[in-house]
Amino acid sequence: MAEDVEDASIVVSRSMIWSFILNIPFTFGAVIFYLFCMPSVTDALADPTGFPFIYVFQQAIGSVRGTTGMTVVILLLITMITISAVASTSRQTFALARDNALPFWLLAWTGKLR
Repeated sequence: MAEDVEDASIVVSRSMIWSFILNIPFTFGAVIFYLFCMPSVTDALADPTGFPFIYVFQQAIGSVRGTTGMTVVILLLITMITISAVASTSRQTFALARDNALPFWLLAWTGKLR
């Protein structure tokens, strides 16, 4: 993805750092909000659903529809993060393979690794 950016070594590095810095307050706020809404850790872990975060949502909101909505949002975010991570990893692997930077590339190139 960085191959299409002009002066990628600077621009991509800055964008990665800024995305990390800008997400810190939002993540910190979400963790604080979550911890203040959690009634008891042992109750959350003993919930019959097997998913403590759903228990905390249920206790904080008090309705099944709200809990379902928040759970769907969390699951969609996790799905999108997973797709992004796989895409990024595959592009990195392709770039490393193209530049012969993967481990054992010489063995594969000479045909001794099969």
